[in-house]
Amino acid sequence: MILHTILQFVLAFFIGSIPFGIIVCEFLKLKTPTSYGSGNIGASNVARQNLAAGALTLLLDASKGGLALLLLAPTDAVLLSVILGHCYSPVLNFNGGKGVATAVGALLVSHTSPAIILMTLWGITFMHKRTPALSSIICSLMMLVYALLIPSYCLAAASALIIIRHKSNIYAYQQS
Repeated sequence: MILHTILQFVLAFFIGSIPFGIIVCEFLKLKTPTSYGSGNIGASNVARQNLAAGALTLLLDASKGGLALLLLAPTDAVLLSVILGHCYSPVLNFNGGKGVATAVGALLVSHTSPAIILMTLWGITFMHKRTPALSSIICSLMMLVYALLIPSYCLAAASALIIIRHKSNIYAYQQS
């Protein structure tokens, strides 16, 4: 049983480590997302260069999050692992994205109603502030509250990881 759980965790990590932002940009012959903007491989940074490429990156990153849970197990441990893979991809020397889109896809499979509420909150916050990172941080804080209420330590860890991955954005907000 423990070996099965470890195997799920490892497989989810490697599914998460697929850097779709880079793949999409290479396929479309765009600049690699690590060379402009925030240097992040995620949809928000890719969209700075090309909105369609950003949307495709968002879809693919969310799909890998959902697919990992559908293929392996709809557990919070698998959810955490696929997000860790996205954030610390061995393909990118253990660097990566911030985990938001991957978390959304995974949450839609394992916590559907809260995921829809968080996506709605993200949209409302984005419409008001026009800042994807701020919207993501607020939703991650709400996800953390939810994780502590149910309780799920893996979901809480995933929430905290996403917030930590946004530390450069948090510092930027403090400076403005």
